Amino acid sequence: MAKKKRIDEMISFKLRMPEGVRQKVEAAAEKAERSMNSEILYRLGQTFGEEWQRFIAGVEEKEKTEKERLEQVLANPKVQKALNEIIDKHFAEHPEEYERVRRKPKGEEE
Repeated sequence: MAKKKRIDEMISFKLRMPEGVRQKVEAAAEKAERSMNSEILYRLGQTFGEEWQRFIAGVEEKEKTEKERLEQVLANPKVQKALNEIIDKHFAEHPEEYERVRRKPKGEEE
């Protein structure tokens, strides 16, 4: 039997929505300096009441802290050098991936 998930456990959830809605969420997220995930959670929280608003505020804070930490780590020249070496090695072993990434328009994600 599958383990029952806690209500505060983060899960991955695929969501389909019209492109126009996605664009509106993205614009609102940028304006509020949130990720799209946080923006969607924030807006859902507004409809579910105060308890969920507090929960979502905690999720936002954790996400912000993780982003700031990542930015600090990536600003380190030693980390940049190590990552470049890893990327160079990967693309040397998988040149087809380099071509695929090189051809992809900037900002387009999988």
